[in-house]
Amino acid sequence: MKELKKVLSKVLGIKSSKINDQTSPNNVKKWDSFHGLLLFTEIENNYNMKFTMDDIILIRNVGDIKKTLQRHGVRIED
Repeated sequence: MKELKKVLSKVLGIKSSKINDQTSPNNVKKWDSFHGLLLFTEIENNYNMKFTMDDIILIRNVGDIKKTLQRHGVRIED
């Protein structure tokens, strides 16, 4: 999760130590629709994969991002 935390930290402007599976737009002020789009783009570029529209609709927090990445074959280490 170290690499994912780096991406989240960069896009959302928060310390990686503050990021956990429950991190979401509900508890990160900067995680608005614009930064959400930037976040998905950065994750796609970083992991060389593409989210589907269904993926994006179902993602509510960092835990969901991790599960989605794993479904796409990305290995997430804690």
